Amino acid sequence: MGARNREGKPVKFYALKAKVDKENSPFFAVSEKIDGKWKNTEQFSEVFGKLTKAEITQKEFEGVTSDLYNLTLSDDGENSVIQLTQNQITYSIINSLLSLNDFDGELSIRVYKSEDTNNDGRTFYNGRAYVTFDGEKTEWALNMKEDVPKPEQLFKANGEPLLQQGKKVFDHEGVHNFWKNEFKKIIEKLKNTPNLSENTDKENNKNIEPPKEKIVPEKTSSYQEEGEDDDLPF
Repeated sequence: MGARNREGKPVKFYALKAKVDKENSPFFAVSEKIDGKWKNTEQFSEVFGKLTKAEITQKEFEGVTSDLYNLTLSDDGENSVIQLTQNQITYSIINSLLSLNDFDGELSIRVYKSEDTNNDGRTFYNGRAYVTFDGEKTEWALNMKEDVPKPEQLFKANGEPLLQQGKKVFDHEGVHNFWKNEFKKIIEKLKNTPNLSENTDKENNKNIEPPKEKIVPEKTSSYQEEGEDDDLPF
């Protein structure tokens, strides 16, 4: 696998950090084990390589178990795992992968921040993913507004909106289950992709110890309500 900033510096192992606001942009963090502990050592805006494996694992944070969507990219004989948490940037990446007929080529995923202004003049920021396959920009397989479920707003027994720290509360379970099932389609499609060598498959099936880090929910937009989705494919 490879990853690069503008200068094209390679990396070995990373995870998507999706927090977006005025000060923060999304990036891929390189995780390395130093003195027995996992540490984020570098940041990159783009990862690339041949997709050779996809799987779903789980991690726990404060008693809540969340799914991780893992992609293994192979480049020049080196295999590296991307860990994607449940957020809008991840869903955009999954949506792009769903549009591919097979994965026998180089996949590139670049993440960045966009700046927009709403009707009342306020500036807000969104995390984006730009996905290409063999140099060609991918499209979304699903329409985010029409094909994808929305989080369900929660209400009290008296009909009043349930609030937490003054904000509306939404149930995201339906959204999470939807994208989990869509990711499973990528797993199955990958199994049917030709030209994945036995050696690559054996390497991917080795147990790779992931970084022991907590999964903290990250807001991928500085503007949208908790129940809203970003509907742009880039």
